[in-house]
Amino acid sequence: KVPLTTIDPANVSFLGFDEGANQQKAAYTTKNWQFTANLNLIGVHQLMNSLLAVTALDVLNEIEHLRITEAILKKTLAEVNWMGRMEVMHKAPLILIDGAHNVDGITNLKNSLDRYYPGRRYILILGVLADKDTHAMADIIAKDAKRVICVTPVSARASLAKDLYEYIVS
Repeated sequence: KVPLTTIDPANVSFLGFDEGANQQKAAYTTKNWQFTANLNLIGVHQLMNSLLAVTALDVLNEIEHLRITEAILKKTLAEVNWMGRMEVMHKAPLILIDGAHNVDGITNLKNSLDRYYPGRRYILILGVLADKDTHAMADIIAKDAKRVICVTPVSARASLAKDLYEYIVS
C-alpha cells in the first residue's frame, strides 16, 4: 500500500555544459522542490538518473522527515562522482573513459559525445564482449571516430580485436 511515484522527463532540463568544470547545469522540479544545480556527472542519461535520485529523496524527505534541503542537494549533485562513466581522465588532450557495455550504453555515450563535445572527432579504443551486440555497438560509436583502436578485453567472453576491426573496416 505504498504510493507509486514516477518521474517525468519534463521535470529535468539541460541548461548547459561547463567543460572547464566538467559539469552540466540542470533544472529540477519535484513535488516539493524546484531548483537549478551543477551536476558533476556528464552524460545525457545522467540527467534522468539524477532526477530519479532527487525525486526519491523528495519522497523520503516527506515520508521520513529527513530534513534534506535544496542546498544539500545542490552540494551533493555538484560533488557526485562515478568512476568509468564519461570520466575525464585528462583535459588537454581530452581523454574520457566510459564503461558502456551494451547498445543502450553505447547510444548514451554517442549522444553525450555529440552534446558535450559537438563536432570533435575522437580516437576510440573499443573492446567488446562477444555475447553483446558487437556489430550494432560498433556501428553506433565508430562511424564518427577519426581512428579506432580495437582491443580484446581480458575475459573469456571477449570479442577478438581482429574480428571487431575486420567488421569496422568492411
